[in-house]
Amino acid sequence: MGFITKQGAYQPTFYDVLMQQKLLESKFYYRHLGYGMYAFTHKTPGNRQFYLVNSRNKMVYDVLDASGAFNLFKNTDVDYSLIEGLPGIEVARRLEAPYAFSIGPFHDDTATVSWTIDPKHPTVLHALINTEGQIIEKFK
Repeated sequence: MGFITKQGAYQPTFYDVLMQQKLLESKFYYRHLGYGMYAFTHKTPGNRQFYLVNSRNKMVYDVLDASGAFNLFKNTDVDYSLIEGLPGIEVARRLEAPYAFSIGPFHDDTATVSWTIDPKHPTVLHALINTEGQIIEKFK
């Protein structure tokens, strides 16, 4: 739902724009994750943009930027004591997702996040998030 400006013009929110894209399927691929949650990824090759959308509270969470750097997760969301020495640790320290990244289906308002930090070995970190994009269990 958008909002009305002081001049009376309708201004769509980013949520409105993404949900319209869901209907038009023009710029983004999208996946329903359950519990009113959607994942939107950009269709342009090389663009790693990833949004998590909660249709129940109409919030959009900016997970990855176009280059694959995390916007939603911070270094405090990674348990480095458990992954020290693993292949790809530098990718984790830079909070980048140049390889596979996904958010699984939501069950009981939580979902598993999978983040590949080294595809050769393969080294995949997992975390648990809620429908507000908050980390419930750190990446490990």
